[in-house]
Amino acid sequence: MSIHESQLDHLGNPILASLLTTLRPFSQIITSEHGIAARLDSRSLPLAGYHAQSSDQAMPLVEKMLADFHVIGLISYNEIERASLKQRFKVRVGFPIIQMVFMERPHDNWPIGPVEELRTSDYGEMKALVDLTQPGPFGEDSPRIGRFIGIRADGRLTAMGGLRMQSNRVAELTVICTHPDYRRRGFANRIVTALVDDLLTSNLTPFLHVHPQNTGAIAVYERLGFERRREGEVMVLQS
Repeated sequence: MSIHESQLDHLGNPILASLLTTLRPFSQIITSEHGIAARLDSRSLPLAGYHAQSSDQAMPLVEKMLADFHVIGLISYNEIERASLKQRFKVRVGFPIIQMVFMERPHDNWPIGPVEELRTSDYGEMKALVDLTQPGPFGEDSPRIGRFIGIRADGRLTAMGGLRMQSNRVAELTVICTHPDYRRRGFANRIVTALVDDLLTSNLTPFLHVHPQNTGAIAVYERLGFERRREGEVMVLQS
């Protein structure tokens, strides 16, 4: 089964939409008579998505991905779908998320300032900051797949963030974090606004995912023009 670009749900199924458009060079695709699935070609970020005519027809696609790749990471916004996946497959990791979508710039709060482009050669510093602050999944393939920017102070990387899922309509902000010694200086806000400005210039809709208990981050994103769109769950399945 093939799927036309007009059939892609870029916010409702962002991983598949990304892997079939902008990130297609990094994807491995599986097709069947009734559906299509794709997985990011990455050991550290095994993200995957699928589309089928029905839930029953989708499950063989998931089985095929697990047979081929052994581990896949899914995002599901459908409670019935999640129940089916949990019933049929081994869930290694699962946690709730809120999807937030950028709507418009606030009139009185749009911090700007210089940021630095980060390269694959900066991976060591980036990984150290992620390990310290735990903002979410980040692996050696992350800087290869998405753009990352940062802020340096006192000669070290003190804040960073970048892009993960990217289709030709939307892009996901990810790994927004600040070193504990440099918080409350607005560094993370500058990272977010710099990324958002660039995405809007490219006619892409920014979105992100945040844990429901991270109320501080949710409040910050809301002040910067993001709105809650839907709740879901990250599920890492393994064979």
